[in-house]
Amino acid sequence: MQLHKPDILLAYLPVYSPDLNLIEHIWAQAKAIRKQLNHTVEQFFKVESFYVT
Repeated sequence: MQLHKPDILLAYLPVYSPDLNLIEHIWAQAKAIRKQLNHTVEQFFKVESFYVT
């Protein structure tokens, strides 16, 4: 495939690359905290919204 527009950058990445996707690290930490504290989903999102805002 050849692109003819100079302002388009085509970057090939692996199909699934969690090390390149920073949100995967955040979700892993969030899951670990939830397991450790054994909170309900509602409590978890209340705490999560505190950190996001």
